[in-house]
Amino acid sequence: MKTTEPAGRQFFSAFEIIEDAVIVLNEAGRLLYMNGAAERLYGLKRATARGRALEELFVVETSARSFPEILRRVEWEGDWRGAARLTTGDGRRLALDWLLRRIECPEFAPFAILLVARDAAARDITRQRDNERKLRAVEEEWERTFDAVPDMIAILDKNYRIIRANRAFAKLLGKRPKELEGEFCYNCVHCADAPIKDCPHAKTMQDGGVHIIECWEKRLNVEMISTTSPLYDAEGELVGTVHISRDVTAQKKAEQERHKAEEQLRQAQKMESIGRLAGGVAHDFNNLLTSIAGNVELAMMDLDPNHPLFQNMIEVKKAAESAAHLTRQLLVFSRKQLVEPKVLNLNEVIEHIQKMLRRLIGEDVELKTILSDKLGAVKIDHGQVEQIIVNLAVNARDAMPNGGKLTLQTANAILGEEYHRQHPHAPPGAYVLLAISDNGSGMSPEVKAHLFEPFFTTKEQDKGTGLGLATVYGAVKQGGGHIEVYSETGLGTTFKIYLPRIDAATEMVDKTAAEEMPKGTETVFLVEDEEIVKDLAVKVLQRQGYQVSAYRNGGEALKDIEGYDGPIHLLVTDVIMPGFNGRVLAEKVGVLRPETRILFSSGYTEEVIVHHGVLDDGIEFLAKPYSPHLLARRVREVLDKG
Repeated sequence: MKTTEPAGRQFFSAFEIIEDAVIVLNEAGRLLYMNGAAERLYGLKRATARGRALEELFVVETSARSFPEILRRVEWEGDWRGAARLTTGDGRRLALDWLLRRIECPEFAPFAILLVARDAAARDITRQRDNERKLRAVEEEWERTFDAVPDMIAILDKNYRIIRANRAFAKLLGKRPKELEGEFCYNCVHCADAPIKDCPHAKTMQDGGVHIIECWEKRLNVEMISTTSPLYDAEGELVGTVHISRDVTAQKKAEQERHKAEEQLRQAQKMESIGRLAGGVAHDFNNLLTSIAGNVELAMMDLDPNHPLFQNMIEVKKAAESAAHLTRQLLVFSRKQLVEPKVLNLNEVIEHIQKMLRRLIGEDVELKTILSDKLGAVKIDHGQVEQIIVNLAVNARDAMPNGGKLTLQTANAILGEEYHRQHPHAPPGAYVLLAISDNGSGMSPEVKAHLFEPFFTTKEQDKGTGLGLATVYGAVKQGGGHIEVYSETGLGTTFKIYLPRIDAATEMVDKTAAEEMPKGTETVFLVEDEEIVKDLAVKVLQRQGYQVSAYRNGGEALKDIEGYDGPIHLLVTDVIMPGFNGRVLAEKVGVLRPETRILFSSGYTEEVIVHHGVLDDGIEFLAKPYSPHLLARRVREVLDKG
């Protein structure tokens, strides 16, 4: 029989030197092993007997129970002693003393039964003692095996006291197995929050059944799966229980981490899907809004301001501008917006966004602004600043479910060497401070430690993605800035954002200011797949004096460009088009006509002319929706760059 080293070889070699007959049976009573003494006593050969049921080999008669009943009793109680008579296959009748004992070993699954037989008629006391000594050595070997089992095993009497515990169980409690004998089990391990009368031991003592529970042992900080089985005495009375417990703390932690990773993946996939949908919707809306707002503006140019329809036109224009703002917010949400840093005054951004913030935070939250009179300029994308403010305002609102105060404050700041030593990521220098504060629930140090990690959120499921603050952090860092958080539980939170201060004029434009539309006489090739946008752009450019050729796609435009004899001063092309995109068209035109200037236009760029949302160097871009004034101005600016 195949055995493992070292326990198996020592075990079976010990049996071979015992003069008593030794048989090892599986749980079904089939023979797994027999020593030489058993061959001689029973008149059997190992090769022919192995695998057969004991009752197939000879007729068994015992003093108390049938042989199957004895096997069941050994399974639950651990051993059985008694007299047995049997008739061998060759007709001999034997009177024997039998000892049956359940043994646990990795070689026998789930267990095996050791059957030791002694000839009652011819027993030698000296030989018996020698055999008993050898058998005790075998039992000690199995005790060591029992203690080597990694699962925690404890045997309890009916009064909840430990009869026997293995080494793994004792190690969990920082003791030796012998020290636990007689201990009240609830002084050692208490897995359930329920009263002691409802614990698995009590249930097994009541119904004699096997009970499996999964529980957290609070005192030991261990999660376990425990199986409680009944223990019977020789008379069949239920006298205790056997508990086998497995520490699944690491396994559960791994499962939780895997579940968290899967949830993060689902969230990322959901956000990606929403982003794609939002980007597509914004693209289509921007085309429609370009046509609506542009045609309204052209109509207003030809209409007397005193005409009854002029005021209606103004209202349509305002509605189109509001819709355009919504599409920008949609792209901010989906992280598909183009990052185009400009020199800004944060006060102007806050004033521009205040109305939306008041709707966002609700009537029960007071919005207060403290804006510096002589605030310096910063260079950052306008949409990213709005995104930072909106995300922090939403978090502040959620931290004040019963109302409160949200404060936005700006100031000039100087960060010195001492601050730099404490915050190495913030170089010394001149900054503009944007502070956003609330008097809400605040945060614990543990929450603050993970605050800017992607997917980390303290909100309920489906109430937050865990991306808002990660996006804020990325936007601040992309703008060359630094962010600090000050918060205490129950006292509120303040985010301080430091953006590098620059000496330059701001690029905030008053969109309502009247301006002359610049003109020209150059040749412009226009490529736009959206018919309504193409028609508007043609009308605007021709009105301003340009020679315009318009096309629906890059293929048509390229064919005419190749055969055109005169100069082409400017190519205005949409970015996302069927066939090849605007970037590919521009590259082909650059080879054919290196002197031709390129102006890209789109409401949704994908990664064609940007990398990670930032406009590539040297790219001239006109964002949709655009007005006739803006189109004319950008065309003139690009042409005048020489």
